[in-house]
Amino acid sequence: MSDVMQGPGWWQATDGRWYPPELRPGFAPPPPQGYPQMPLGIYPQPTYPVPVTSNTMATTGGVVGISGAVLSLIPILGILIGLVSGILAIIFSSIGLNRSSQFPAGKGMAITGLVLGILTVIFKLIPGVNVL
Repeated sequence: MSDVMQGPGWWQATDGRWYPPELRPGFAPPPPQGYPQMPLGIYPQPTYPVPVTSNTMATTGGVVGISGAVLSLIPILGILIGLVSGILAIIFSSIGLNRSSQFPAGKGMAITGLVLGILTVIFKLIPGVNVL
């Protein structure tokens, strides 16, 4: 408040003094220019469900089949590793191949795991070959 006008927008009250525009009764500040900015670190979450596009059972079957086929080449321990991982690869890959009708991704990995799982179990059950 002042006894003289300080600039544009100042107003004179009934007491004869000058007041800044912010103190005027009913004063509303001008709206901000441009688009409102989001505070840093806060992002809106999506309001729609994210569709599942991966077939994790097929991927698991393929990975277990490949790693089981490779690890079954260990001389004595490979018999146990090959049988266990081959059976797991067959189970996971079969489930993944069944789910590939719903999820188009992963069909190749399921087939790879199924074939390698079957071959690993067969080769580890043959008496002369399983020593390798």
